[in-house]
Amino acid sequence: MLDPWPTVIRSVKFGNATLNRPAQALRGFTLKREQAELLARIRDVANGLILVLEVRGGLPVSMEIAEQPSAAAIPTD
Repeated sequence: MLDPWPTVIRSVKFGNATLNRPAQALRGFTLKREQAELLARIRDVANGLILVLEVRGGLPVSMEIAEQPSAAAIPTD
């Protein structure tokens, strides 16, 4: 049994069709898809740290997130 569980590193690329959340319009301001994906991914990080955030031309391109698995995600078998 591992105690504590190892840290998980996830790589995320923005601009893919994998995240199906539409960009939100805020009082006449529309986010670009990559910006909306970045904000959605940040909201989804429960217990983690963004290690790398790559930005090109003012838009997020990719990021790496280090996360500790939650107790619900750890298999009990």
